[in-house]
Amino acid sequence: MTVPAQVTIHSTAGLDRQQYRIRLSYVVENAASRDALVKFELDGEIDGQPFNDGFDLPGDLAFNFAGSATRLLRRHGLQVCRGPVLRFRKEHDRVFDDLRRQLKAEPGTPVDLQRMGSLAPAEPRCAVAESIVRGRG
Repeated sequence: MTVPAQVTIHSTAGLDRQQYRIRLSYVVENAASRDALVKFELDGEIDGQPFNDGFDLPGDLAFNFAGSATRLLRRHGLQVCRGPVLRFRKEHDRVFDDLRRQLKAEPGTPVDLQRMGSLAPAEPRCAVAESIVRGRG
């Protein structure tokens, strides 16, 4: 049995308006095959309210975990700032590098753009991204 990897982020007194402790755990299944799947679990507390949720991503799309996690955390009340995400870059990079190692992914590994379209936000951020995701570009 594979032991899930995990990373925890928490609010910093004086910097955050919200109080939160969020743990992201993940496990890679069938890492050596084209059918690799990464199962992500989120749990913790946001403003004193406990939550537990999760999502699965195919191996080739698992590197987009932060976007999927953010959408779920918003549903549980996390207020996410607009703009570049820099505060948790170290944690993001650690998960990204670990996924890349476990999935044996190299730069240039193809991604299924049709499947990626299902991960797109309801309101794309720009027309160029919309055309790429929808295959019109």
